[in-house]
Amino acid sequence: KGETEPQLKKKTLYLTGGAVRDHLKGKTPNNYDIVTDATTSEMRMILTQPDSGFTETKPRTSDYSNDERYAELPSAGHKNKVFYASRWDKQGKELEITAEINGEQFNIATLSKSCKSRRIQPEKGEVASSVEEDSVNRDFTINALYIPLSTGDGDNSELIDPHGGAHHLKSGEVKSVSNGFEDRLKEDPSTALRYMKTVNRFGDSDKIPEKDKESIARYKDLTDVPKDHIRKEFLNGLEHPDTDPRKYMKSFQSTGLLNTIFPGVEFDPEEMPTDFRG
Repeated sequence: KGETEPQLKKKTLYLTGGAVRDHLKGKTPNNYDIVTDATTSEMRMILTQPDSGFTETKPRTSDYSNDERYAELPSAGHKNKVFYASRWDKQGKELEITAEINGEQFNIATLSKSCKSRRIQPEKGEVASSVEEDSVNRDFTINALYIPLSTGDGDNSELIDPHGGAHHLKSGEVKSVSNGFEDRLKEDPSTALRYMKTVNRFGDSDKIPEKDKESIARYKDLTDVPKDHIRKEFLNGLEHPDTDPRKYMKSFQSTGLLNTIFPGVEFDPEEMPTDFRG
């Protein structure tokens, strides 16, 4: 009797996060976050199929580039299609694979109950059983949208929206998932910076709810957030073409964050030029 090769059960990919949000607003996404019901081991099996064209390479992260699990792998070099492990929990379990196609990155993570902030390393990665369960630990409803990638050469038009994010995107509201803003700030204080960037691009920064200002005020010191990350996030929002620089600076001033970033500096947003980005 001949033996048959074991067959991998069909897996589903979902585009999520800012890529879906930007797509719905008719903008070109800058980052592609994908979640799937496949484990990282199963992702590896799929990506290493002979007809995939992908080569696994060493992780980019210096903390893991010398991990013995990846010792035999080559560096990325100049190959057009590569993938590598890119996120782990504190036990060293892989949580995410990043695939690169001609330099464009696609982060592919297993559906999880873990913190989504890339700054935070979860204590232990817990697999989620659905996108609804995965969505609970996302920051804002407009970032908790999912498009199943069921068609490889056509439109993928189904939208899964567990928390009303599509409505909030239309109305210009930046709302936390399940009223969990305080939890996300406690988990990662840099969530305050993401909130400010998001409300200035997709909401009305002149109408930030008082309860959100109060939450940000409790974490405005940005404890444990590296200065280079604060600078990068602040400038990323300020220089974005969809941002009004004056309103951006006013909103940071109104939440107390401006004094965290520029301690002791007196600043009048009204004296800013209307556009300084050239």
